[in-house]
Amino acid sequence: QKAQKPSYQKPSYQKPSYQKAQKPSYQKPSYQKPSYQKAQKPSYQKVPKIYVEAEYEYKLPSIWRL
Repeated sequence: QKAQKPSYQKPSYQKPSYQKAQKPSYQKPSYQKPSYQKAQKPSYQKVPKIYVEAEYEYKLPSIWRL
């Protein structure tokens, strides 16, 4: 009897899993639009940051770089 009870709960978990899988699939395309705008903004900010870090690494002694 105990073995049958969990077997009944397993299919009940599959039903909500299908509904949840469909909802995010619709949100994914809507997320791609802002993701493109966000990806461009940080990409421009990251470039100067990397240059600043590179300058600091060159200014610091070779021991610090290691």
